Amino acid sequence: MDSLGNLYVAPNRSEGVWVFDPEGVLLGFIGVGEEKSAFGEDCLGGPANLAWGDDWQTLYITAVTSVYRIRMKVPGRPV
Repeated sequence: MDSLGNLYVAPNRSEGVWVFDPEGVLLGFIGVGEEKSAFGEDCLGGPANLAWGDDWQTLYITAVTSVYRIRMKVPGRPV
């Protein structure tokens, strides 16, 4: 979650990271490029996991073949 209460989901889908507002409305996607799926060459994969960095401004995203780092305008919420 970020400091505004938005939820980030790594669904292992080609759209990228899904972002929902606190009421559960889909705000949009954070695309990370097309990744090959682990389940077959004809399918596209996507983000499988994500975590906020120590500075709470950097979002790290893992996918099938890569790790992505995105600097966010809205910081994450410390746990």
